[in-house]
Amino acid sequence: MRVYYGWVIVATLFFVSLTSAATAGFTFGLFVLPMGNDLGLSRAVLGWTQSARLAANGLSSLAIGPLIDRYGTRILIPIAGGISAIALLTISRSSSLWIIIVMFGLLGATELHVPGSLLTSVPVAKWFTQKRAKAASFAASGIAIGGLIFAFIHQLLLDSVGWRDTLAISAIVVLIGTVPIPLLLLRRVPEDIGLLPDGAAHPSSANNTLDSDPPSWTARQAMRTSSLWKLTAAYAIVNFSTGAFMMHRAPYWAEAGMSTGIIATVFAVDAVVFGLAGLSAGFFGGRISIKYLAVIAITAQAISIVIGVSWVTVPGLLISPIFFGGGAGINAVVQGVIWAEYFGRSSVGTIRAVTTPIILGGFALGPPVIGMLYAVSNESYIPGFWAATALLAGAAIIVATAGYPQDYKRAHKN
Repeated sequence: MRVYYGWVIVATLFFVSLTSAATAGFTFGLFVLPMGNDLGLSRAVLGWTQSARLAANGLSSLAIGPLIDRYGTRILIPIAGGISAIALLTISRSSSLWIIIVMFGLLGATELHVPGSLLTSVPVAKWFTQKRAKAASFAASGIAIGGLIFAFIHQLLLDSVGWRDTLAISAIVVLIGTVPIPLLLLRRVPEDIGLLPDGAAHPSSANNTLDSDPPSWTARQAMRTSSLWKLTAAYAIVNFSTGAFMMHRAPYWAEAGMSTGIIATVFAVDAVVFGLAGLSAGFFGGRISIKYLAVIAITAQAISIVIGVSWVTVPGLLISPIFFGGGAGINAVVQGVIWAEYFGRSSVGTIRAVTTPIILGGFALGPPVIGMLYAVSNESYIPGFWAATALLAGAAIIVATAGYPQDYKRAHKN
């Protein structure tokens, strides 16, 4: 039996996500102390490097989304990988704050290793419909496995060669993983090679288009629905809270006396549970409403922060990432599915180009805001972390109220 080519697309995106974990998007918390000590930078200032990364990612999505809809990612991913490698090498050799911030911005503009990255999630939505959740979970598991591998590799390299050479080595890994294989294997949509989503059988000469997959909304139509803006606001809040916790939990725990080995293990547990939860979400995605999976994921991450703040012991640090990684893994699948499920796949890249800058704006603001709260709260992370928990509870409520949009013509007949 011939394997549907969509699974080749999924395998390629899995490999891209895995190797691009070397950009330290997931493990940047491990770099905070060594970079800060070497460069003489406060945590609030280092937080702005990640803000630049995420803000640039949001802005670049305005162009990347429509480009994916039109051309696919066969060329875009290798370009992104090459730029990422150059940025990592430049950061590794620079001591200028502004150069480092600009290079982190370039990393963000070409971001590959984040849950919901347009470059690695939109293609899945275009190649699958009925099996979309399962395919998205397999592709997203590359993020988990890459995070697991590089949690240990980055900590090992940081301890042995320092943060500069760690980033230089990572640049080589990114270049190898994101250029040759995507160029060889990626294609835009199944219709381009005479197939239909999910590998459905049809005559090879049939004239099928993306528009045959209802419902299909344009970006302009989607922007007129409350559902789009509820989802966008909720995920901006989620990213604000989880992004802040991801960056500041390592120094918080280190100051509480936890060893670097235990903290690195937390990142590894995050990654393992991320992958398992993502695969589970792929199984349940066709059985449970995607928005309720989102509510479960957000709630789990709120619980993780509560445990991570109030139970700073080895058992607490091992339980916290179970909830955090679990929520992140489910959300990675949700982000790859929910937009296409609500608004169709024809213009999903363009629709996500509209929402992504706002959503990532939360990620960009979270780390520096919590860093500033730390500075004005007698060097305590507690107020910021409790605020993040409350915000996540609000985001879960918003998502729960975001119903499927009505048919466009019926909803706007007047």
